[in-house]
Amino acid sequence: MENVRNHVDVKLLTKWDGRYGAEAMIVKPAFHSRSVFAENLIAVELRKRDEVQQVDLHRYTRHIESLLVRISTMSIRYHTVSRQM
Repeated sequence: MENVRNHVDVKLLTKWDGRYGAEAMIVKPAFHSRSVFAENLIAVELRKRDEVQQVDLHRYTRHIESLLVRISTMSIRYHTVSRQM
């Protein structure tokens, strides 16, 4: 059986600038290392997140979204009531 924890994301990049360039990949929090093969060929290694962390992140994101919706509805109700007085 294959160990998924040993998998690695490697991006081969030929440009520095832009959304998918080497500079953008190095700035990411998942950045691990880089190897320069030529002036215009760079390999960037990115760490994979654990699946548990991704599930927790998704759960907390949904919780925060629901809290923001509640706060906005409470704010709207407050302002409509204060205008009527």
